Amino acid sequence: MTFYERLQQETAAERNALLAVPIIGKALSGQVTLEQYIAFLTQAYHHVKHTSPLLMACGGRQVLRTFRLSSGESDGDQGSASRSHLA
Repeated sequence: MTFYERLQQETAAERNALLAVPIIGKALSGQVTLEQYIAFLTQAYHHVKHTSPLLMACGGRQVLRTFRLSSGESDGDQGSASRSHLA
């Protein structure tokens, strides 16, 4: 099975859920109004604006944790003072 086939198979439920959203169905069939489209884009913009930095921050914490673990520290080696800069 190719990567694409596996990706299609493993994301089928999520893809179907997205396509079942009314505004997506209307947009795909050309039945969305300009006002609906602008409202959708506004919501999408705010979602991406706030989610991307959050995911980057979470990823940064994971990278820092992985680095610490690879340098021989265990999770228990860190006191609350050493984690305070991550909050």
